[in-house]
Amino acid sequence: MFSYEEYYKLYNCRTEAEYQEYSNKLDEQLKTMDLPKEKGFREKVFWFLRGQGEFLQQLILLEKKTTPEYYQTASLRELQEDQRRLWEDIQPEAYKTSYTNPVYSSSLFGRELGPVLAMTAAYFREGIADVAAHRRFMLDARLKFYFSLTTAMTRGQVRAQNIQSLLTRQRKETMAETLGLCLHERYDAAREGLLEIIESEDLEQPYYLYMLGVPVSEGALRLRSFVQSLPESALEEQAQILVRGFKDGFARRGIDVRRKNTVALCYPLGMEALVKRIAALLRQETELEPFIREICFQSVNPGYDADHRLDEVLCIDEAYADKKMQLAEKLKENNLNLLEGCAGEIRIQLFGEEEPKQEGAGMDPTQEQLLLESKFSAQYGCLTRGAVEEKGVQTVMFLPSPDLGDRFEEIFREMLRLNSMDAARCVRVQQSLIRSLDRGTSVLIKGDGRNETLLTVGLEPLSNPKKQTSFYNAASETAIPFGDVSTCPRLQGTEGLLHLEEAWVQGVRYQDLKITFEDGYIKDYGCSNFEDPEEGRRFVYENLLKPADTLPVSGFSIGTNTEAFCMAHQHGIMDRLSAPLLKKMGLQITVGNEGLGTEKASPLYNSDKREMIARGHALGQERTASAGGEGSALPVSGTKAFTLPFDVLGRVTIQSPETMLDVIREGRFVLLGTDILNEPMLRREAAGRVEKKEE
Repeated sequence: MFSYEEYYKLYNCRTEAEYQEYSNKLDEQLKTMDLPKEKGFREKVFWFLRGQGEFLQQLILLEKKTTPEYYQTASLRELQEDQRRLWEDIQPEAYKTSYTNPVYSSSLFGRELGPVLAMTAAYFREGIADVAAHRRFMLDARLKFYFSLTTAMTRGQVRAQNIQSLLTRQRKETMAETLGLCLHERYDAAREGLLEIIESEDLEQPYYLYMLGVPVSEGALRLRSFVQSLPESALEEQAQILVRGFKDGFARRGIDVRRKNTVALCYPLGMEALVKRIAALLRQETELEPFIREICFQSVNPGYDADHRLDEVLCIDEAYADKKMQLAEKLKENNLNLLEGCAGEIRIQLFGEEEPKQEGAGMDPTQEQLLLESKFSAQYGCLTRGAVEEKGVQTVMFLPSPDLGDRFEEIFREMLRLNSMDAARCVRVQQSLIRSLDRGTSVLIKGDGRNETLLTVGLEPLSNPKKQTSFYNAASETAIPFGDVSTCPRLQGTEGLLHLEEAWVQGVRYQDLKITFEDGYIKDYGCSNFEDPEEGRRFVYENLLKPADTLPVSGFSIGTNTEAFCMAHQHGIMDRLSAPLLKKMGLQITVGNEGLGTEKASPLYNSDKREMIARGHALGQERTASAGGEGSALPVSGTKAFTLPFDVLGRVTIQSPETMLDVIREGRFVLLGTDILNEPMLRREAAGRVEKKEE
């Protein structure tokens, strides 16, 4: 039986005596803390320190209490009450008067000190993750910081700069532990207690959810209840589809899975019944040991998340970034076996979740801090990828969220059907599409009239068309439901206007988003979210490009899953779909330089044995220098996806000096061998005519 106590024994033993000493000291201090006689600023400082101390005291008591026996015997009401106490002060209503709220703290302590104290309060709340894992050595570090903070503030050192320096020093001192925990959570099956809970506890009873260390929402309880009600055969089929897709990914990349020994699982809270079957199948069919890398959960308060998403970035300077990189390199060297042994990731991802309103009232990092963080992210990504001899495989399955309301269960069953469709038929149709695309030098995209898109996408030339292809024929080894062909476009020759009448990109809504490309880079942009065009332009920069001045096009795909497109239209959920799922329902352009200029370790082959060669492109020095300053590289940027659904496409044409060949015309596939994809849309139109006639 896995035990966090045993796993962290060495670390906890080193600080056990000090932890008990500080715990007792905190109890005594809270008993004897005297309210200052004078009202005003000193009184506000008193209540702030007392609030943080009481929260730490609560974490200490809960860490002692949460044994396996406690979870199995406590009532559901008691479990919910313990959870409520942990998160109550950042619930949306309570957050209005929480010290973690930068706006509220600023009203008490001023515009300079207030946001820093809000960051400090949020740092203590990071300790919630240490409770379920019994990481007393990390709680000890937070206790020590609390007493340093108390000493400074009671001696009058309450300027923003002083508190910020204390917080930065604290993050530096615990940086090695924080990076180590992050790496081991992502790669170490030996620390895996979460999967053991799923495999050993009674999933018919919801108490086990509270053992997993994340907040349990009403949506998660509803999801668990519905998944438990599904026939075992349905869950078994979905597990088989996922595991088969994962195995196919290795075959398509020519990687020997026997050289790997672990596989990471990521899933939304409430899907444990399916995860349990996936884990059993993986052991049976691949001999890989599965472990839980991530449990996704509904945010307690998206406003809090937005306010504190950049807290660590605000601590960064050159010395901080250098130390972090040195520690990361050492960590890699000491854990090569974990990195090289991981075969990749199987992920279950929900769509349809309500887009949270994120105010983002926290402090803004400087441009220098953003660039330093961007530089570290790029180097750290290369570091971990470079340590892996062969790239792993990621397979994702999409299922609906309970946030879809009354339609949730019907849509869920529809998705089970879509996930189970014949992948071989899809591969054959997509292969005929790719054969035509490989004859072109570019693809011309025109909107349907109301959509003003007029964009040319450059394609990678093939030196040996018999053995090479520019497009990847994606089936179930990458994303389920399947249905798209994709490439990394050529920068030269990619130019024109991309227009999206309405778009959600990474939680931000844009009206009439327009992006102009030149030589594969964003040249201009704007939106109509504001009356003033300059304000719209600034909005796009802040949310899409910053800290870069431009970004390159990094991906182009043509979706083929017209069944999913019709289902989404029927239920009116097109605006609730995530970018990877929308990718299958139209054309998608992605921008961002994440991973560009680095080749994957293993070749990638389509079902016809041709190698897909357009998997990345080097960024020209002259462009990177102009974007980030002389001699510098573009700041690393994760990809941002923009989708043109089938029903806004006027024309999609393959172009070459010899020919022009239409793929899509007025939202329908017209290329020979692909017209079968129109059947779901024709059925939908026929059903619409019948309904209209009956009316």
